[in-house]
Amino acid sequence: MNKLRHLSLWTLALVLVVAFTGCSDDVTNPTEGPTDTSAASDDFNAIDLDLPDGGLTPTDENVAFGDPFLMQEDAREAAELYDDALLADPEVARMVAECDSTDGGRPHRRSYFLRMVWGNLDGPVDETTGEVIDVARVDWSGALQVDRGVVIVRRLIRFERGVVSITRPRPDRQTVEWTSYTGGHFDGLLLQIIEPMDRLEDSLAPDQANVVRVKTQQFSAEFNTTDLPGMDRTADLGDAGSIHMTGFEHNGRLACPRGFMAGIWRMAPTDELSVEPAQERGIFRGRWVNILGTTRGYMMGAYGLNDDGERVFRGKFITRNGKFGGFLHGSWAPSDEPGRGNFRGQWVSKSHDLEGVFGGRYKHAGDRPGGFFQGRWTANCDRDAVDELER
Repeated sequence: MNKLRHLSLWTLALVLVVAFTGCSDDVTNPTEGPTDTSAASDDFNAIDLDLPDGGLTPTDENVAFGDPFLMQEDAREAAELYDDALLADPEVARMVAECDSTDGGRPHRRSYFLRMVWGNLDGPVDETTGEVIDVARVDWSGALQVDRGVVIVRRLIRFERGVVSITRPRPDRQTVEWTSYTGGHFDGLLLQIIEPMDRLEDSLAPDQANVVRVKTQQFSAEFNTTDLPGMDRTADLGDAGSIHMTGFEHNGRLACPRGFMAGIWRMAPTDELSVEPAQERGIFRGRWVNILGTTRGYMMGAYGLNDDGERVFRGKFITRNGKFGGFLHGSWAPSDEPGRGNFRGQWVSKSHDLEGVFGGRYKHAGDRPGGFFQGRWTANCDRDAVDELER
């Protein structure tokens, strides 16, 4: 069984984008950009799933672990920022300020962040260049509308550059319309939904429901804004691909850091492993970003079965400039639907103090060259968010 735990180097690339430096201003202050480091001291060929740290060490690594896919994803970050014209409106600017400011640990105005991605989420990726391999185009054009309040577009995720993707002018403050065609890749949006002032209280009567409506050429859904703090949903739409939605309630500019993660989750090719083919094993890699989509770091690791037959994963994360950030450990579990499942984990410091938790959903299929995961993370200083992710 010891061979089960040894995966090839490229097979172990895992990245989630990380903002793990305690309860600091994680919303408005991005971390420093990548710098060139050349530590790369750990042997990711030898992750041991029976050890708490996987046999990894608290050492620095190359920026983004030198992984082409991760570096290519990070290069898109600046282009993804969207300058929503609504932010120039003095009334909207005041609303945003009220969402960022807190009194007794509570923002003065309630708001939520919603990250939606759609298309070929588990599509093929060139492992050398990190580029997505194109396939047939699918129309995902659509709109999101909320009954009351304001919707702000914060990021355009993977949309084609130089193309007007968001309809301008906006129909109104409550509506966002977009044009999106996906091939082997995916598109998405990061939105901030600001509630009216009369929805500040925790106890909201059913007749006060503020409904969010999402309608695209491939998918439609309705849910309440109060569903957003715990939202983690994936819908498989056959040849059109998939759509995934994750949400968080905004807890203020200086509050406990939290955000989103996304990347590749896939089974490892058997010709790259010296393990029994019957055993599930693989890799995950992606980005870990703060609530506004700013890259905070990277991770690498592996998932599989330990000697006790438990489904576990082990890994390591580094900051955006390659400095050691923490160890990762947790569990994963398949769902009733083939190729789908969920994962839950923690990250700990060099001295194994708990720093935070993360979790989400994955999809992979044996007949597909890719796979994906989407999820959320929060630092350990927000008990409500931690409890939400650990459910």
